[in-house]
Amino acid sequence: MNAIKPSDDLPGYYADLLEGAYDCVDRIVVNAYFPLGQTGEGLRSWWRAWQGGDKTLSDAGMKAIAGDFARCLKAWCQKQEIPFIPCQSGEDKHALAESLLPKDPAFRGAFAVLTARAPAPVWQVQFNRHGQIVNLRHHAPWPYVQHYYFRIVDPEWGTSWCACVAPAFWRPGGLNGHEWVQRQGIRRHTSFCQEGNCDQDFLRKFVNDVTAPEWMEWFNGPVQQAFQSYGFFDPAGVFMSDNPAYEGSVVMWFDEHNHPVDYEKLTAPERKKAHRERCYKLVSLLHLRGDSYVYAGLAVVPGNAHEDPVLWELVDNFVRHVGRGMIKLLILDRGFIDGPRITRCKTEWGIDVLLPVKKNMDIWTDAWALAKQAPWQPWSSPAAPPKAPPPNRPEAIVHQELKRQKTLATQAAKEPPPPPKRRSHARSFVPSRAAPVGPNARLR
Repeated sequence: MNAIKPSDDLPGYYADLLEGAYDCVDRIVVNAYFPLGQTGEGLRSWWRAWQGGDKTLSDAGMKAIAGDFARCLKAWCQKQEIPFIPCQSGEDKHALAESLLPKDPAFRGAFAVLTARAPAPVWQVQFNRHGQIVNLRHHAPWPYVQHYYFRIVDPEWGTSWCACVAPAFWRPGGLNGHEWVQRQGIRRHTSFCQEGNCDQDFLRKFVNDVTAPEWMEWFNGPVQQAFQSYGFFDPAGVFMSDNPAYEGSVVMWFDEHNHPVDYEKLTAPERKKAHRERCYKLVSLLHLRGDSYVYAGLAVVPGNAHEDPVLWELVDNFVRHVGRGMIKLLILDRGFIDGPRITRCKTEWGIDVLLPVKKNMDIWTDAWALAKQAPWQPWSSPAAPPKAPPPNRPEAIVHQELKRQKTLATQAAKEPPPPPKRRSHARSFVPSRAAPVGPNARLR
């Protein structure tokens, strides 16, 4: 099986946080079939070869086989001291199996058998009035029958599973690619650390009943705390807002470029090009990391809602969960000019707010007028503090990282010097009632 090539540059964006990488299949599901059990003709031929005829081929006969299989399996589990556990609807069988996983690393074989009822193809035998078989077909819809899930520790694939119904005409099985990589790495004395793993089926079950507000609360709080626990956020602490429009929710007027407009203020030709759509508005807090960004907070609101109070709530929520001092610079557009809230950012959270200005704004006129009265002060970005190495890093990884840093330093020394940076100048303004903290203007 060939290695899977990443389809984007995501690993490159977070290279400073990664200690290694590998390509593998996350989950492998194998469906095994008993060929003679897939068609009515094949089933009848197999039954005749097994029973010497088809006199016992009936719905009751196949139910008897299923009962015999269940009793034999349960007796075998009791003899081998393997847990045989019936599961209820909605019960997390994976979590139950994880709790039964043997502690002995040398264990091999089956360690649990779980049972649960689920739909499956079941043969139905139809007779004529003379007791002769005239048709074999599957029940429609599929009835609920007993499934048996065997949890196994394999020497090559680690924890895996297979399932079957009785008669066993169909048997799926599942393998974990990450455990295979881990076991191969251990054999080659390669460091391997995995703190968690999940597949799409697990995620679908996990989020099945989660509402939209709960999703946003989870993402804006615990997810950001988890990021911070790994030192994810850049020490430069640059954040910004983003608020594109999405389909849904409220009806609004848009021009031919899909920009929201006030229909009453449009001219007759403009009204002909305008159209109505339903839309949501996504207000997000973005964290800049080099040339990329990640979402540090988001909220979905009606398309006609103003984003100003929503964004400041996102900032407040981020500081409350992650802590003060993580956001150092907040870049906003002119729609978020709010004196009291900008003052709170500086006084309570220590956040500098950067707002671009236009020539028709009062602050632009004031800045140039003050420039004629007093000199401006040169300004440069503060140097970022060095990053602390992750705790509990394996010794082999430490040596590899030192070697990588040495190579990067050598390559940087060979490159031509960067062009000189444009010099910025700053000037402080007098506080006002609207903004008790005096703003600063920067010119480049």
